[in-house]
Amino acid sequence: MSSFFRTHYNTDSPHHAYLIEGSHEEVWPDLKSFLEELGIQTEGNPDFSFLVFDTFKIDDARNIKSFSNEKTFTPNEDETKDKKILIVSANNFLQEAQNTLLKMFEEPNQNSLFFLITPDKNLLLKTLQSRFYSVSYPRNSSSHTKDAENFIKMSTRERIDFIKENFVSKDDEEGELSSRTRAGLFLNSLEEVLNNKIFKKENNSYQTQPFEQIFTAREYLRQNGTSPKSLLEGVALSMPEF
Repeated sequence: MSSFFRTHYNTDSPHHAYLIEGSHEEVWPDLKSFLEELGIQTEGNPDFSFLVFDTFKIDDARNIKSFSNEKTFTPNEDETKDKKILIVSANNFLQEAQNTLLKMFEEPNQNSLFFLITPDKNLLLKTLQSRFYSVSYPRNSSSHTKDAENFIKMSTRERIDFIKENFVSKDDEEGELSSRTRAGLFLNSLEEVLNNKIFKKENNSYQTQPFEQIFTAREYLRQNGTSPKSLLEGVALSMPEF
């Protein structure tokens, strides 16, 4: 049984919803193993649903809400197992989908147990985050972190060129993360790298604009129809040159 999940999961009185910040590739195998050791069947189980999305949309949220409201097919004397188990792994969330989830968790269904896996919990509304038991899975340095470290060393012109090269939409290419998702992951890494760069120095209180621009860009990424490229260009223009 994964020591990480054993630490955060109360088998006697589990929380109704868990938010796990981490990569799908790292979190899911451990979570699957953990659930199976709890006696939860993850294959051939009509009460178990595992869904993977790049961008989580309103129809996806409605389908999940409908699934959670259904009665279990296999009642069990153990109340821990007598539940609908929903696991959603998503890279990005549109705001209207989040609002649907928020309504769903205002009065959580005691008949369901929900796990949400996402690489960046900051893409979720704070009000939605508050409905979850939230944990961060140990993670290794990613390519986004390396890109962010290089990005802050560039001139403004170089940053704009980098954005044009790397965040033009690839949504139609099979197997590719959407530009919206990649922008969110990059912003998360950029915020972390900037925080280390700026606040390790003294007298940097005036350099708050880059963070404000990152927060604004992250908020607008939740809106369908916004341009990740334009949002990142706004971030690039707000940053000082180091």
